[in-house]
Amino acid sequence: MTPVIYQVRLVIKPEYEAEFNAWYEGEYIPKLMRETPHFTDVRRYEGEFNGEKLYVTDYDCTTETLALAIAEMRAPARAEDNAAFYRWKDRAITLHESVQLTQRFALPVPDDDDGG
Repeated sequence: MTPVIYQVRLVIKPEYEAEFNAWYEGEYIPKLMRETPHFTDVRRYEGEFNGEKLYVTDYDCTTETLALAIAEMRAPARAEDNAAFYRWKDRAITLHESVQLTQRFALPVPDDDDGG
């Protein structure tokens, strides 16, 4: 199985950052992970791009399970959660991109057997 990351990139208006991040990290992502078992892990990053704060969320799955994870994420039972996200998008998000990244290359980290 080939690892895949479903990546979401957001730029949030500064005046909404704290409130959005509290909701997104405290409610939206935990509930999404409970209701989308084919996403196996999630990480969220904060950085800067072109002078703006950029938030990147990586959801892990595999090439074999990505379609299932997307279907779970968009299931009718999640309609209200998805609508809540889009209300935030309309009000507070200036960039919203999602991309599916398939692992192309991995180099294992060597073991440090010599103790140093």
